[in-house]
Amino acid sequence: MSETGNHMLGHTLLRVTIGLLFVVSGIRKIMNPDMVTGMLGNLGFPIAPFFAWILILSEAIFGALILVG
Repeated sequence: MSETGNHMLGHTLLRVTIGLLFVVSGIRKIMNPDMVTGMLGNLGFPIAPFFAWILILSEAIFGALILVG
């Protein structure tokens, strides 16, 4: 395999790994949004539920976009 092939393989593996990490984490947060809301509320965020859903949805959606490429 050429050096360019190895380079592209590395990029693909990294993209798939990071994408899966974000998607899995986002899905776990979708299943229990109260945990994220409580964490943000304890940190002092105003309107914590709103920011929690922004965090949850962006993590799941952008993770899927990274995974797709």
